[in-house]
Amino acid sequence: MEFRGWVVPVAVSCVVACGSGGGEEESPTVPPAPTPSPQTTSVAPTPVPTPIPSPAPTREPSLADLRLRSVATGLSAPLHVAAAPGHPEWLFVVEQSGTIRIIEDRSVRPEPYLDLTDVVEWGGELGLLGLTFHPDYESNGLFYVNYTDADLVSVTSEFSVDPGDPARAVRESERTLLRVPQDSVAHHGGMLAFGPDGALYLSLGDSSQGADPNGYAQDPSDERGKILRIDPATFPEPLDDGAGLENPHVWHYGLRNPWRFSFDRATGDLYIGDVGELEAEEVNVVAAG
Repeated sequence: MEFRGWVVPVAVSCVVACGSGGGEEESPTVPPAPTPSPQTTSVAPTPVPTPIPSPAPTREPSLADLRLRSVATGLSAPLHVAAAPGHPEWLFVVEQSGTIRIIEDRSVRPEPYLDLTDVVEWGGELGLLGLTFHPDYESNGLFYVNYTDADLVSVTSEFSVDPGDPARAVRESERTLLRVPQDSVAHHGGMLAFGPDGALYLSLGDSSQGADPNGYAQDPSDERGKILRIDPATFPEPLDDGAGLENPHVWHYGLRNPWRFSFDRATGDLYIGDVGELEAEEVNVVAAG
């Protein structure tokens, strides 16, 4: 299985390992993470904000500063953690089999936030692979997921929360944005995140078990082996300031399986975790702008 535990590019994944909220353990002495930027008011792309200097460390960090804390138990194949604007008390955990669970007070709520097990094909590198919330989730209730269906298609869809119950999504609200057929059970990507420009970024792997025999990653017209950049409100209309490629939604290409990526909240830089073949993995850094 090519899923890798990328610590650097997946900031939210560290929440599971490093702990969040409650407990009697001694707090780490490393400087706190920068406060998240204010919510955007529109999904339409805006210029990347002026980088905010990161706070200077009070001393050199060391491995002795790291702590492992158990946040919750009782999950099945958890592979991603996300937070929703307006709900700092909750962690949303993606389970590969097709459910999204809420952790509250270090316990898993009994009812899932969303259950897609009836349409998700999972196992190995298949399943419910990604989740992100709209920057205006607190007011519009929209969020986005990526999953593999029974036809071996990578599906990116929009859902909405139940207006009367913030702990439950409306299963029937699904609006499919993108369907990309896959050639193999490996390298489907699946990461989703809104960038500092307000656009939705999503990753798709090269759909191969090795060496990308069909050359998808190097084909700028194909979605596979890429990071795409879209406006979910107007998709499939392209963004005006695209990368100028044959496929206007392609933002980065030449990737193998960009399983996780993350935007630096202080600088806007993009960190991409990509898998290797037999010798090495890699982290790519794309400077803001």
